[in-house]
Amino acid sequence: MEANVITRAPTPRGRTRPRRATASELDQVLAGSGVALVADRRLPGTTVEVDRIAAGPQGVTVIDTHSVRGKVRVTDGRLLVAGRDRTSIVAELRRAVDVIRLGLGNRPDVPVAGAICWVEVNGLPLLRTLRVDGVAIARPRPLAEQLRRPGPVSPTRARFIAELLDARLPAGR
Repeated sequence: MEANVITRAPTPRGRTRPRRATASELDQVLAGSGVALVADRRLPGTTVEVDRIAAGPQGVTVIDTHSVRGKVRVTDGRLLVAGRDRTSIVAELRRAVDVIRLGLGNRPDVPVAGAICWVEVNGLPLLRTLRVDGVAIARPRPLAEQLRRPGPVSPTRARFIAELLDARLPAGR
């Protein structure tokens, strides 16, 4: 089954192979699920690029993939990878979430959240999803399960929102 991915450009050159593979795996596990994905977009007026934006039953989820090796932990509200503070990854994603939320301003009934799809799955805990400042950090399959859960947005509305975001956000480089 083919993934329901909206894209207007080839994968940006700056993405590493593992990050592209993870985004592709997410596309595959969400195929036929009613979750529409808008791929590789740049936020207007910035150089920030977002790997995927999902529109589904849970609302809109801005997804970034990251490939950083090492044990991943959350301590005192900070994201630590191999003992180094990587909270800036979450802060950048939160800014992207805020931009998308502003873009959907006349649709306050649509929840907007952020998620990090982690490439190096060996460092993540097996039985739970980590969260930092409301941002979920998960492997592709558990993240897809979260996105498919029933929520306040109908499939028709989710598709409309994905098409709206597709029209408003320029393709990544």
